[in-house]
Amino acid sequence: MSKKSPNVIFACKYLLSLNSVDNKFQSLGYKEDRTKDVDEMIDYFSNIKKNVVGMFEYYMGHTRGENVNLVLENGQYANKKDIKKIKEDYKKYIESSNLWKGIISFKSDYLNHNISIKDLEQKMAKEIMPQFLKYCGFKDIKKMSYVFSVHTNKKHPHIHLAFIEKQPNYLYCDKKVN
Repeated sequence: MSKKSPNVIFACKYLLSLNSVDNKFQSLGYKEDRTKDVDEMIDYFSNIKKNVVGMFEYYMGHTRGENVNLVLENGQYANKKDIKKIKEDYKKYIESSNLWKGIISFKSDYLNHNISIKDLEQKMAKEIMPQFLKYCGFKDIKKMSYVFSVHTNKKHPHIHLAFIEKQPNYLYCDKKVN
């Protein structure tokens, strides 16, 4: 196991909920822009050209079949039906919740020497994202939705991720959920 630093870079941004008081000065097309952004985000995350395919799967001719390169909260790959539901759900959630997006980029040899992409996806879905969301101040992980995909089409492998509250779930400093 390599002891070198993973040289992880994390970038994050968010889009305000449509009902945010800070959106009162937004243009009339703001809602359409935000819902279009949800579709484009999910389509980009799950883009087939960025699929991660292991060497064994590639040479054996295995494909994901109906599944796409988008990992769900349970660690499974989404299928086309899941994609449609995620888009519908996120468009509903964004009415009253901020949509957070992030990218985690790794030094490629660190991943190659320390963890398989499949293991990384499982750790990300079942351990890292739930811990991260709790650390950010979200109280009940079951009231959160998150998706991510690993892209290996660039010099550095990277993970695109998004998360949003299904219901008010943020624990403020006064210990109230809002």
